[in-house]
Amino acid sequence: MIVGYKAKWDRKSFEYTHTSRQFEPGDMRLDVLRSTALQCWKVFKLKGYARVDIRVGEDNRAYVLEANANPCISPDSGFVAALKEAGYSGPDFVKTMIEVAVNR
Repeated sequence: MIVGYKAKWDRKSFEYTHTSRQFEPGDMRLDVLRSTALQCWKVFKLKGYARVDIRVGEDNRAYVLEANANPCISPDSGFVAALKEAGYSGPDFVKTMIEVAVNR
């Protein structure tokens, strides 16, 4: 599923109320997804933080939709939802990014 504007931001729309975030990779192994995301990181020379949007097809292959070098970090964003899913808080992430930037 590709999520458009209404599904992300129009809280009264059908798309918003009928779209759910999914973090389960199904039968796809996590190491394959991780490797795919890291390949994108290297190919696009990403720095700091980024979001790689991947979908797993019916053929059980990973398909990269985009590598976003500057994803939204508002509290209701997909990036922050993924942070929470991984056990991190938004404020801790921001603190870490500031520390990384200061130490460069």
